[in-house]
Amino acid sequence: MGSWTITIQLNREKLSAYGNGYLTDILVDMMGIMGDIFVVTRVECPYKYTLFDRIRPITPGSLREALEKRWEMMGSKDSDFSPNAMIYGLTYVYAFTVTGMSRALIPNALSFRLDSEIKAEEPMATLTVSTNCDIWMEETINGADNSIMGTLNGDLLSEKLEELEKRLSGKITSYGTGFDDVIRMNKYGLRKK
Repeated sequence: MGSWTITIQLNREKLSAYGNGYLTDILVDMMGIMGDIFVVTRVECPYKYTLFDRIRPITPGSLREALEKRWEMMGSKDSDFSPNAMIYGLTYVYAFTVTGMSRALIPNALSFRLDSEIKAEEPMATLTVSTNCDIWMEETINGADNSIMGTLNGDLLSEKLEELEKRLSGKITSYGTGFDDVIRMNKYGLRKK
């Protein structure tokens, strides 16, 4: 549906001191910021290698330890290696159920991708937030009314995008959708045209 890329300038001194831990800090911070609406259940890193695929949430400590080990191993094999990861999980959003509208855990409604350029003259990381369904909009892609649920979920998404940008000391540098003819995007959300 839509994606937003937050660019984070990395401090070279911190990168030298903390190594890959500096990058896992970004993901752990993301987990804290998103924690009331998103839980991590699947983590992939370079070359589609799956570190975790669980039913139960993955803890920040487990994520940090596994990614740092994997990235260290990959870095020892390839001197040009730059860490990255894909994060999937369950999103706690408003949904219509048999009993009416309530909060529900929806798989893959959101995903996150961390990329990095740690060898660049100005090292940076990008965190891309992607939505994978139309529960965030007041009207679905095929035109059905989604005003109550879409407004509530859209507000949740907007607040989280703004908070990610601020707390990660980054900047949303791009956003877009594969549905340009139906979706109108902005810095902190998406709407049906």
